[in-house]
Amino acid sequence: MYLHKVIIESSDLDYFKSLINNGMKEGLESKLTVEEDEFEVLKIIFEYIYKNEMPEFADETSKTAFEDALNYYRAQGELAE
Repeated sequence: MYLHKVIIESSDLDYFKSLINNGMKEGLESKLTVEEDEFEVLKIIFEYIYKNEMPEFADETSKTAFEDALNYYRAQGELAE
């Protein structure tokens, strides 16, 4: 399953919805603020889009690949809970 489909199917994640909604609001104001913990999530998304690569820990056939990525970085202490 492609990452964009995973993201769409995981739209019940409050964190992801907040990230997108805040980005859209800020886009209308011609500014975008990315918190440090959000950067790692965006990095995973953009690496997949532009390089077609997923981190080794994420099973791209899983509907939870996006959640796997979040959980991995949280476990590494790189994302805030």
